[in-house]
Amino acid sequence: MDVILQRTEMGDFLSSRDDWGRMGGRGGYVTRNPDWDGNKDGDDEDSDDHGDQDEEAGGDESSRLLLNGGGDGDLRNFQSANMANSVRKLRSSKVTSISTKFESLDYDILENDIYVKDQAKIDRKHYVRLEAARWLVMFFVGVLTAVVAFLIDYCLTQISSVKFGWISDSITRCVDDECLDQSVLLWMGIDIFLVSIACLLVLFVEPIAQGSGIPEIKCYLNGIKIPHVVRFKALLTKTVGVLFSVSGGLACGKEGPMIHTGSVIAAGISQGKSTTFNIDLNLFKAFRTDHEKRDFVSGGAAAGVSAAFGAPIGGVLFSLEEGASFWNQALTWRIFFCSMIASFTLNVLLSGTKGTSWGAMSSPGLVNFGAFASANYNLFELPIFIAMGAVAGLFGALFNALNHRLTVFRFKYIYHSKALRFLEVILVAAATVIVSFTLIYFDDNCLPLGEKPGENPLEFFCQEHTYNEIATMLFNTPEESIKNLFHATRGDYSPETLSIFFLVMFCLSCWTYGISVPAGVFVPALLTGAAYGRLVGNLLYHAFPDADWVDPGKYALIGAASMLGGIVRMTISLTVIVVEGTGNISYGLPLMLSIMAAKLVGDLFNEGIYDLHIHLRRVPILHWEAPLPMQHFHASHVMSSNVVCIQEFDRVGRIVELLRTTTHNAFPVVTDDGIQRWRQQLQQRGGAAGGLPLGASTMTSGSAGTAGGSSGVPRPSASSRMPNINLNASVMNFNMSTAGHMMGIDIVRAPAGGQLSTLGTSYGSTSSGNTGASGNDWGAFPPESQYHVNGAAPTTAGSTPNTASPSAVPLPPFLNLNVRGPYTGDSASLQHAPLVNEHSYGTLCGIILRSQLITILKERAFGPRVVNAQGEHSVQAKVLTVDDFRASYPRYPSIDTISTTAYENEQFMDLRPYLNPTPYTLKHAAPLSRVYRIFRGLGLRHLIITDRFNQVVGMITRKDLTRFEIVPNPRSGDGTRWILQERQMIDD
Repeated sequence: MDVILQRTEMGDFLSSRDDWGRMGGRGGYVTRNPDWDGNKDGDDEDSDDHGDQDEEAGGDESSRLLLNGGGDGDLRNFQSANMANSVRKLRSSKVTSISTKFESLDYDILENDIYVKDQAKIDRKHYVRLEAARWLVMFFVGVLTAVVAFLIDYCLTQISSVKFGWISDSITRCVDDECLDQSVLLWMGIDIFLVSIACLLVLFVEPIAQGSGIPEIKCYLNGIKIPHVVRFKALLTKTVGVLFSVSGGLACGKEGPMIHTGSVIAAGISQGKSTTFNIDLNLFKAFRTDHEKRDFVSGGAAAGVSAAFGAPIGGVLFSLEEGASFWNQALTWRIFFCSMIASFTLNVLLSGTKGTSWGAMSSPGLVNFGAFASANYNLFELPIFIAMGAVAGLFGALFNALNHRLTVFRFKYIYHSKALRFLEVILVAAATVIVSFTLIYFDDNCLPLGEKPGENPLEFFCQEHTYNEIATMLFNTPEESIKNLFHATRGDYSPETLSIFFLVMFCLSCWTYGISVPAGVFVPALLTGAAYGRLVGNLLYHAFPDADWVDPGKYALIGAASMLGGIVRMTISLTVIVVEGTGNISYGLPLMLSIMAAKLVGDLFNEGIYDLHIHLRRVPILHWEAPLPMQHFHASHVMSSNVVCIQEFDRVGRIVELLRTTTHNAFPVVTDDGIQRWRQQLQQRGGAAGGLPLGASTMTSGSAGTAGGSSGVPRPSASSRMPNINLNASVMNFNMSTAGHMMGIDIVRAPAGGQLSTLGTSYGSTSSGNTGASGNDWGAFPPESQYHVNGAAPTTAGSTPNTASPSAVPLPPFLNLNVRGPYTGDSASLQHAPLVNEHSYGTLCGIILRSQLITILKERAFGPRVVNAQGEHSVQAKVLTVDDFRASYPRYPSIDTISTTAYENEQFMDLRPYLNPTPYTLKHAAPLSRVYRIFRGLGLRHLIITDRFNQVVGMITRKDLTRFEIVPNPRSGDGTRWILQERQMIDD
């Protein structure tokens, strides 16, 4: 039964007749969305990291249903559930789609022959120097990250001091002169000017610097190549931009962007060169790989956290919890060392500007929570802390939901225009000034000047020697306002003031996060949560005025941590960061309980803010754990079965054409030695006598060049495929030609007394008198009753089954992949083996990367192919070294820059020294959950899928794992069966 899908006016798709293939015993269903961009054949023309190619034009639309076998080489209990009465809508929402522009990083070490030989040259002295270089790089990363943090903080302090001084003098003067409109315009003009600089840097210098940068670094450490994320322009835009964003009065912070800043510094130093300035210092060449670079970026991210909060241990845990896909003990020590150096260096620098003298170590980070005079709490307060965390989780879920809708609106109407993005930033800055001034104007809560007014206390509309309560929070840097809320005396800040400030900061922070400026959400969340916690503490103080256990500052700390946890959903690292920031371990348990409560409650509604923005950007990220329903599916359900393969010895012309016509990053290298040996065995035993000549077949081999490469494995033409066949109707009743193609097999049937020819090989019949190809009519198929899957072969009346003859030739394993039972060993019984695995492209030899092939072409490492006296093949060409491949990292030249002559196109490449001979592989029947764990844990980019005889049958990349959404089967009442529904692939 065919699948009929219609496109509606809104871009949705209605399925009026669906075929659902059930995997026997597993309860998993698979459905694919139709072609999203209007292609007739229904294939996405995306750029995967592997050899996935479009199917042949004119193929059945039902090939978009995956009906791959779930077992190890047999067809197990396939059924067709007729769901013609159901109407299923497949929504084509870009928010839940996957972008094809994101590629994966090659974290897997390329252990080829030249790498092994290079490692063999390393003695103990060289190894010690290499380890020392790693520690040296981490040292400089920590120092430079601290220096950048110090410069940002120092410049921000100076700009804010001048700004607040001008505005304060203007308001003080205009209160008496009744010219407050001039003060508002001055305030607005200064803020708009400052944020305009930040916005213009993002729009015209480096757009990737927008936001905090944490989602981008999280994706990078997850194994995704985010364009420009660790380039020098990103560093410049981020550091300068966040300076003007925060000083411009926006509800944002500079601490989150420090994580991105540290990551860029680590990526630059570890490479010993700058591609932006075209400078190569010839240092650290051994670190010019994605694997090494990832480790240093992890250290840079940790150093950023350490510099921001003075929390070196929290920085290490942040890199582990939020980003890194790989971890070991040696890396932990180096990252901790880098974090400690960053905190120490920043402490030294800040001691001379904020401390009493140089060397007075009192400021380990940009955010200083201050020392709490009393760190006591009672056991009966723990439920209060947990309740506060639960409420903060609700607020965090609301914050994320509102920001998610706002960001979707921006993607749809604002982000496509630089002018609109700039106007939005101006609007947010102006609205922030208007709201702030309005709150100050109408607030009549005044406090005496002697009670911790903080910096820049404003009298405004208060009596002499008093200051405006809410102006103290609005007219200071966010870090100073947080400190005031933590350490103000009991009774300060009325509940009305705290309630208004909480709501205003909540809305402004939600609106600001996502506009086109470098801005973080850490400090606004802490400030909003501190106001919320202080409000709870003040209410308890008014309820129990004589209770000495009521400390509003303590509740402000719990509220700040839980609010941040409810928004970003960090747990371990956030707890340690706040504990280190307070310098007191006594609050460890209350903080942990409140943060865990915030996360658990928030997760009931949505994800963390960073994960939401990652999904909005359609990044194919892999989370820590595989979804539980994945165990119901196999690797064959998501693998791309049209794999572009190349051989160990391949022509230059074909490699060039392959690179120019595809964008795949890697190609399996195969050999047809197994096929050739079986052909020779067949000829020696006389199996080919009287049969078709070797290589003669009605199956076209041209399709193999487009879908399977030149692996020597031709694919059957459309005309040679079986028409509708009712095969064991009690087991399955659907179009076998289509299903066979979808399962990686083709249904072919030799006519009675003839030969079965496939894969360019002739199978002779010792029981038939027919010879040659003239006796074969491949268009006339026998009755359907002669076809079967399991059980004995059908026999006609009066006939006896054939028995094996002494000259019987075993069926090759790649032909017997999906057959059980009917083959008895003699060539005559090949009639009863109709299933052929046409998706086996040869025996796997290894895998080679696109960048390697381009480097080989660039260095002209090819030549004529020769055969020695022992029959061994080789190519007369120079052999490249590891340094030759690292020279162009990370920006390898494009294939368009490579030109070859007609003579060179006829030369050969010997890929054996360069291919990875031991890539990670899995069998096609491996559970999908296992595929996910291996892919995530090892940080893979490609996973080759083979059959049990090491024949290549498919490839899985990150996009294959993330482009399917597991949803419950709407026709299943018990909820035990699931559907793999394909997401939309966006080529943006």
